[in-house]
Amino acid sequence: MKLSIIDIGTQSVKHYIFEKNDQGKRLAHYKRYSEASLGESSTISQETIDRNIGILRKCFALNETKKVEKTKLVGTEILRKADNAVSFIEAVRGISGLDIEVISHDKEALYLYEGFLDVVSPGEKFGAINIGGGSTEVVVGTKERLLHSTKLPFGAKFLRKTFGEHNDTRWQELDEYLDKEIKVSGEAFEMFITGVLDFITTMSPHFSFVSEKSDLTDHPIVLSIEDWRDWIFKMRAAPIERLRELYTKDPHFCDGTTIGHSVYYVVAKKLGVKKVMPSNRDLTDGIVYEMSN
Repeated sequence: MKLSIIDIGTQSVKHYIFEKNDQGKRLAHYKRYSEASLGESSTISQETIDRNIGILRKCFALNETKKVEKTKLVGTEILRKADNAVSFIEAVRGISGLDIEVISHDKEALYLYEGFLDVVSPGEKFGAINIGGGSTEVVVGTKERLLHSTKLPFGAKFLRKTFGEHNDTRWQELDEYLDKEIKVSGEAFEMFITGVLDFITTMSPHFSFVSEKSDLTDHPIVLSIEDWRDWIFKMRAAPIERLRELYTKDPHFCDGTTIGHSVYYVVAKKLGVKKVMPSNRDLTDGIVYEMSN
């Protein structure tokens, strides 16, 4: 069976197609539309709605070509708070016949947690984090249950707007802000899972790092907290034009990724994490997990 999930966020639209069978799932298609940018204002402009409708038409057309059997649309922070979110949702329904499920922060955190349940071992405590354009979710749990979750009330868009874009980011001010505003309790567990594995492996020939091997399915890299910090500082020092040149799959994704990992690093330090495991998984894997169980 082919399942499609379209994640409509503050900063981007992400389109996934999974092939699901009794043996598990395989990601058959993924594309991030960084130009979607629904924004952070209280009202989504008509130009922005039109731009996103054009993007979603491409997604629905590909689903039809690929013979997708079930499609799920989810919306996050911007659709929770925009005063005309209903107008956008109705426009999407008009071209697709589908409703967008605007998920709560708690549901977003639950999906993030559930996205790793088929790869972690019983009894093993792990943490995971995901930053979006409008908010950041942190979860801690075991395979058996979600222990707790924390919502950080800022995302990459706010931080870029406040502290400057990549080439001009006031990094010291950003670090001081994150240290002050991020409040998570120490856990001192080993496995902390972050995003953008694909970005890191693409950049690795040009920005090297020290890594251990991992036995976890589809997660080949494990970095110590110190080596991860060194890699983040290499990204900070690189001109954004260089990062975009190297990451041809989605050049504008580079604009916020170093700020995102700066957030991840501070959370990891405050949780007492010793090692970090980059991942390509996110809340969509949790959605597939729920659909399958």
